[in-house]
Amino acid sequence: MNMNFFAPHPAGGGPLRILRLDRLRRNGKLHVRILLGVTVCIVLALIAASSVYYLTFMRILQKEINGIIAARYADPNLGLNYIADALDMSAHHISRVYRQHTLTPIVDVINEYRIAKAKELLCRTNLPISEIAGRTGYTNTSYFHRKFKQLNGVTPAEFRKSNRAAGCPSAPAAYAEPQTALPQ
Repeated sequence: MNMNFFAPHPAGGGPLRILRLDRLRRNGKLHVRILLGVTVCIVLALIAASSVYYLTFMRILQKEINGIIAARYADPNLGLNYIADALDMSAHHISRVYRQHTLTPIVDVINEYRIAKAKELLCRTNLPISEIAGRTGYTNTSYFHRKFKQLNGVTPAEFRKSNRAAGCPSAPAAYAEPQTALPQ
């Protein structure tokens, strides 16, 4: 077996040298240590490369999910299964991975986005609250009221009344364009 292997110079700091694997067995412990050191370096390089690809994949996946939410928030059928079908992936996998990297379940992101859009409509229009609930993807007005109060501490009517007098706050920047929460 005549295989070549690149290894650092045994004295350190020198250029790489080619070691023949069939000679490593005969030349003693020094070369075994070199082989182990190089193997560890190769494994660490592979792990680092796969981590970069994984994080890149996660950024793309998160951007896709946030894009679907931004485009389809008014659809009452929007949910984890809808997103999984759109991406042709497992709902369980998408849910687990998204939550792992954003620390927020997809369902919460959908509700937060819908409520942010509802706040905009409450401030800028005179539409009835039931109409706003429907336009933001809620089929049940009672559930809309409950979610709105849970996220804002006030009912939609109270929010409209207080913000009409004080002027409308703009939507949070996170909802203007979906952003990734992953480290750069």
